[in-house]
Amino acid sequence: MENLSRAPLDEQSIVPYSTKCAFCDPRAAHVSSALNFFPKKTFSPFRFFFTLVSGFCKKSRHGGSGRVRGRTNRKEVLMHLRVFLLAILCVLLPLSSFAQQPPPPQPAAAVPSQPVAPPPMTVNQVLEANRYVLYDHYYHKVGQELRITLNNAGTPYRWTVTGAPSNAEFEPNALIFVWKPRAWHVGTHTMTFTVSDGVNSASRTITVKVTEEWESFFLPGLSATTYIPRNTDLLGIFNGISLNYVFLAWVHRNEKRGPSHGRIYFKVDILNSTEKDVEDMIYYAFGIDLSFERNPRRPFLVPIFGLEMGGSYTSRQVLDEECTVSAEDDCMRKLGGVFHITPTFGAHLWSDRNFFVTLSGGYTFPLQDYENLRGWRVNLGLNFTMW
Repeated sequence: MENLSRAPLDEQSIVPYSTKCAFCDPRAAHVSSALNFFPKKTFSPFRFFFTLVSGFCKKSRHGGSGRVRGRTNRKEVLMHLRVFLLAILCVLLPLSSFAQQPPPPQPAAAVPSQPVAPPPMTVNQVLEANRYVLYDHYYHKVGQELRITLNNAGTPYRWTVTGAPSNAEFEPNALIFVWKPRAWHVGTHTMTFTVSDGVNSASRTITVKVTEEWESFFLPGLSATTYIPRNTDLLGIFNGISLNYVFLAWVHRNEKRGPSHGRIYFKVDILNSTEKDVEDMIYYAFGIDLSFERNPRRPFLVPIFGLEMGGSYTSRQVLDEECTVSAEDDCMRKLGGVFHITPTFGAHLWSDRNFFVTLSGGYTFPLQDYENLRGWRVNLGLNFTMW
């Protein structure tokens, strides 16, 4: 085995451990043994630090000139220490910031939502909710039903109606108002609807205008008639029945101008005289009657005026004024037909869509036998619809 010997070292080149390299103290030799406490596969700052110290001490012992290599190793150690400190900062700063972060909020337990009841409506709000039901004005015809259904909007408030006609009905539980105008209700009516909660109340007034407009066709009728001629001593008084037929009857009870009632008719009177020697008479005429009033509110006692144009027929013998024979028997002739014009007046005792009850009279003006036949006519009759 070859005997290796080292050259003797210069005393000046030797740097004492205690003055030149504190890390190369003989006690530092135990540093490498301290690494055994850390597993090799485990990285930690402590293992990294002891590795740096151990390497530095080994190089300072066996690396040649102690002064030169000691200086070089100190620079390397400083560099490694800087890297070590940076590594420590890079590790500790994220850990500190992570440690300072508040824990994530835990989701709150789901609480079932409870329905919140809305505040109760005021009486004004309930009344406003019925603005499309309670109009300011209504226009209705006779016989047409007026129905108003109120909305209480889920409140227990109470409704009342004032100013309603006698035949109107209001159900406070169902909140339904019903009214069917009759003929005598023609005109303007005001009614007030009030809602109350027991303390406060709100009202709305409505106006209902009732009109009557209709036409009827072909109304047969029967009348009792009396004819009182001027010369009752000669002719007596004629009584009988009248068969009449109304072609058209109308009632327009509204604000328009013109007569509200009207009829166009034809009549035939069959008359018997109180004088036994006087022949029977037949009277026929076309007539029209109109009302005096424009818009009467009542269906009864409606005054009318009219005109009849027709004639009468009788076989009564009369003196021919143009006769030239001296004997009176030879100058007598049969009267026959006579044209009449009769202005009339009277009243509808009742006027409805289905029937008329009329009392009328007039003074007739004949074109022949004027002095004997002119006189008064009186009729009391009924006309009715058959369908």
